Amino acid sequence: MTFKKVALAMFVFMTGTVNQIFAEEKPNVIVILADDMGYWDTGFSGGPVIETPHLDKLAEQGMILTDFYACSPWCSPSRSGLLTGRHPYRTGIYGPITLKDGPNLQGLGAEEITIAQILKDAGYDTCHVGKWHLIGKKGDPTPNEFGFDHAFWTEQDARSNILNPAGFIRNKTPLPKLKGLSADLCVDEAISWLKNRPDQGKPFFINFWAHEAHSPHGTTDKYKQQYRKHYRENECVFYGMVSHMDAAIGRLVDELEEQGQLDNTLILFSADNGCEIIVGNNELDPRRDTNHGNAGPLRYWKGFVYEGGIRVPALAFWPKVIKPGQKCSEPMSTLDYMPTLCAITKQAVPDRNVDGENILPLLKARAFERDQPLFFWSGGRDRHSVALRDGNYKLMATESFGDLELYDLSVDIREKKNIAAEKPEVVQRMVAIAKRIKADVAKERDSLDSVSWNSSFLLTPEERKKYKKEVWNKNMHTTLPDKKN
Repeated sequence: MTFKKVALAMFVFMTGTVNQIFAEEKPNVIVILADDMGYWDTGFSGGPVIETPHLDKLAEQGMILTDFYACSPWCSPSRSGLLTGRHPYRTGIYGPITLKDGPNLQGLGAEEITIAQILKDAGYDTCHVGKWHLIGKKGDPTPNEFGFDHAFWTEQDARSNILNPAGFIRNKTPLPKLKGLSADLCVDEAISWLKNRPDQGKPFFINFWAHEAHSPHGTTDKYKQQYRKHYRENECVFYGMVSHMDAAIGRLVDELEEQGQLDNTLILFSADNGCEIIVGNNELDPRRDTNHGNAGPLRYWKGFVYEGGIRVPALAFWPKVIKPGQKCSEPMSTLDYMPTLCAITKQAVPDRNVDGENILPLLKARAFERDQPLFFWSGGRDRHSVALRDGNYKLMATESFGDLELYDLSVDIREKKNIAAEKPEVVQRMVAIAKRIKADVAKERDSLDSVSWNSSFLLTPEERKKYKKEVWNKNMHTTLPDKKN
């Protein structure tokens, strides 16, 4: 064989294997975000009712994240934080983006850098399926403009019902009402996209933001039937809806296994906030009978910075890195996804204020210490809008750092005993940290146009009058008392 032929053979061999080597070095990434999911709405997190065998299997073969937090107790800001690694207020998103009253000044701005853009720069194919909820007005950037090669998405919730939903858009093309369950439709789209990628050797990123378990709820008899022996019809719908989402996730995992991709895939599962109603501690939401999420031992629900509003079921699965059967109780949040994925793919963290931290050491079961405690700042259903999680301690405060509460979550996960008076030195230290972080976030927030709008439930009475915004029902802004025995 001549030198030229040898060189040509070597070139063909190397080019034929370079994509395979590249994919092995950089794992595929799947981020799955459930909607309005309580801490006990999955089996692996301790839930006694809803059956989620596929998520349970991922947890069994990976790592359960027992102290994992959504970065906000509301949907839109939580999604903004996950994508950017930045506190939602830095991005101008403060609460749920609603469009029923016309344009909304909240919305993810084109200047923000997302996980999809980072991974795309790292050579990944990228796909978003499911809810988006980051558009406030016509002309706001869509998923395609934030780094997603392909997007099958809804602006907000699945309209009419999760069964046979309307409102889906494929890239820029609105679709008619579809037949099927939302989670199934999203997984079908993701699998089709996977199979039809031009270069099957490239790593991929799938961002699956399920509509489940947000209202309007729906499922099929197949999934309701397993609960009918013991529960009312509305409960069966809710529980079945979560089970059908779990089954859809199982189909996606099976497809990855069939393609030989599963071992080199990192799957991160969590939720955008806590459940809309608490069942586990008998504090029922009187407004509706359709939400039957279960926060288990946690206090309150969506819209609160108490544990029930922000602490969510979560897991990490990555066969090549994470050993089976692990649990991690270190506090972490969706803000940590961005810097962690940057570290995994050897990309630089965006040159701006990023609040998350690289938790790759935790996934590798190595020592880790946060540079900064988890900080929460969100208006909503309670006078407490600020929270700080530092080790086992959780600080709660009002906007002006009044009405201080301190809990030791290692012995009081239910946040029943306020120990602020017993631990003044801890309170003083944590207040100082929270004030520093809040001031830094506020400095960036105050430079945005949307700061003059916010959401109705975040405005003072004077601001509501000025901007002619009506506040939500009064009973959603008071601290709900514990039910007396």
